[in-house]
Amino acid sequence: MQQERRRSAVGSLPVIQPSRSVVPIDDASRRKGPARSRIEEGSSLRTDGKLNVAIVGTGISGLSAAWLLSQRHDVTVYEKSDRIGGHSNTVTASLGG
Repeated sequence: MQQERRRSAVGSLPVIQPSRSVVPIDDASRRKGPARSRIEEGSSLRTDGKLNVAIVGTGISGLSAAWLLSQRHDVTVYEKSDRIGGHSNTVTASLGG
């Protein structure tokens, strides 16, 4: 089993702890309205307008999303591999001949 790794893939992206608690959505919370019903009462909400965002994967889409979102929010990038790049991986192959 691989160990979960956190990394700051773009260098300037901070690794942070989440500040919200997400609870399962049931029928009662669906009737309450939009996403506000998914955040537990009494959880610490930020007052600076920033969100804590988790990006899973360091492929081109994950890194692009992390860079874009980091302009206004706090972003944590998670990667299970020991390298970044997702499916994009350079492999050296020798040509027989």
